[in-house]
Amino acid sequence: MYQLVRGNSNFEFVKGDVGDIDAITQSLKDIDVVVHLAALVPGPGTSYDAKTMLRVNFELSRQLVELCKNKDKIEKFIFTSTCGNYGISDTTKYVTESEPLNPTSPYAEAKVKAEEYFLNSAEESFHPTVLRLATVFGPSPKMSWESMVNTFVLEAFNKRSIIIYGAQSWRPLVHIDDVAQAILHVLRAPLNLVFRQVFNVGSLNCQKIQIINVIKEAFPQAVIEIKSDAADPRSYKVSFDKISRALGFQATKGLEEGIKEMKELLEGKYR
Repeated sequence: MYQLVRGNSNFEFVKGDVGDIDAITQSLKDIDVVVHLAALVPGPGTSYDAKTMLRVNFELSRQLVELCKNKDKIEKFIFTSTCGNYGISDTTKYVTESEPLNPTSPYAEAKVKAEEYFLNSAEESFHPTVLRLATVFGPSPKMSWESMVNTFVLEAFNKRSIIIYGAQSWRPLVHIDDVAQAILHVLRAPLNLVFRQVFNVGSLNCQKIQIINVIKEAFPQAVIEIKSDAADPRSYKVSFDKISRALGFQATKGLEEGIKEMKELLEGKYR
């Protein structure tokens, strides 16, 4: 998506905060679609308390919805949530969008509350779609290393070592470019196919040890330390069939490609 807007004369960047009502109101003028990406995301080096997480990821999101509902021209509202909402599940099967949610962190709890609010707020003038993203990986212009795969890659590059907890735990994964493509699929789809719908967005499911093994191939000097004294509070495999059937979306970038891109980024070779 960055490639689509860079240098586009129709693109305008407005620096603001999701809690700034005046800035949001101004930004919503003559807008047809809102893609709500703003969130506080936990990761290494972050220390957001549960109250702050709830305020930004739910309460300010709710405020954004109310501002959007005052604008008659907004056709679609796309909210990026997380597959982490599923928490721990039976890993002998793939969870679908109809499965019960089992959030295991303040971040996921806030996302679940936001999802419920958006979907229950649907009406003739407000058309929400929820995208539950798998664990996102890959390079971006404003790079974040806090996502799990990205953190492992950074540690392998900087420290030549990776510490892994819950090595057998399962995670769904998706390249950041495929996230952008999924959003574009929703934008281009007829409203009746996406109105009040929830879609899982991802490309593959891996155990954490499998992810580490792929990173090890890219960074053979890295030392892997597996911790057996701490369990991972999340383990789940996710089905991405619904978005494929409904919108024709198929992820195109694999784990190996994303790790290679991030390695090149760290080495100053990525274009």
